Amino acid sequence: MTIAAKSLASALSDFPKFANAPVSEVALSLQFDPLPGLQIHHFGLLWAKFRDRFPKVESHPPIERTIEAFNRDPQLVPTVTFELVNPFMTPRVWFVNQTGTELLQVQRDRFIVNWRRIKSEDKYPHYEYVREILEREYKLFASFIGEHKIGEIRFNQCEVTYINQIQTCPVWQKHSQVGRVLNVMAPEFKEENLPTPELFRFSAQYFMGDPNAPIGRLHLEFQPGFKASDRKPIFAMNLVARGKPMGDSLAGAIAFLDVGRANIVCGFRDLTTPEMHKEWGLNV
Repeated sequence: MTIAAKSLASALSDFPKFANAPVSEVALSLQFDPLPGLQIHHFGLLWAKFRDRFPKVESHPPIERTIEAFNRDPQLVPTVTFELVNPFMTPRVWFVNQTGTELLQVQRDRFIVNWRRIKSEDKYPHYEYVREILEREYKLFASFIGEHKIGEIRFNQCEVTYINQIQTCPVWQKHSQVGRVLNVMAPEFKEENLPTPELFRFSAQYFMGDPNAPIGRLHLEFQPGFKASDRKPIFAMNLVARGKPMGDSLAGAIAFLDVGRANIVCGFRDLTTPEMHKEWGLNV
């Protein structure tokens, strides 16, 4: 069951916490109406606001604008709408910290904060830490936009992304043992004339909140892979919660991010097996 804003407080009372979560990256994204006045030269001026904490700069193509669309009848095709951005207008600029574990991404219609694991010993600092970075750095960004009279920021979508790399452990050692990791492929499930699948990919999307009046969607992608360092099997499990902010202000955007994060963490617990929960130290 997905979590709506009004039930968030009760959900947090029984919120799953993992001592060793397999999170390799978290991104919090604020999407807004494009700011045509944000030109390439502004990014150099903007860097002065962030440079002491994010001393490295990279340029990348902009991310496509994404809006969750809802229809009365079920859709058999993805119901996310995309609007193409002209890549020759302005880039997406990364401001990266010294270790590479934290970065800001800025483009004409997005402000994103990422935490990512660079070294195996990097410990995930948890959502509250990443949200604190977002709030602090976004306020500087908004102040810059106002100071230079670039335009008015109007949020239209918010997005929480968790990227998990599930590595081999005593519970599973090969991709065919996916049922030991993911509940939808439980070991009890047997095809009458088929063996256990060699590989398994799974995707799904869920309404967040009331299905008759959803506040967003939770998207799941699950697929096998291999570690680049030693070619050991892994499962990549990506969860994205996306929807409209719960108000026009930053507080309304943060409110949606909180609900999105709750849906992701509770969904991760519900989709994975109790055996893996023990490996990850669920509520220890």
